[in-house]
Amino acid sequence: MRKTTKSRAPCKEYTSTNQLSLSGFEALFYNQLDPSNRWVVLSKQIPWDYLVNMYNKRPPL
Repeated sequence: MRKTTKSRAPCKEYTSTNQLSLSGFEALFYNQLDPSNRWVVLSKQIPWDYLVNMYNKRPPL
């Protein structure tokens, strides 16, 4: 029986939340999100840049 190898999903390019944005080029839903929504508030508290750096440093499977 042949041993199967797992392959990872393709990695999307990460864009830092600290990157400056140009007005007029936002996503379609950008202005529809309520800033007081608990998920929006939570997403601003997560250190995304740190997590992405740690994830990218992990050893391959």
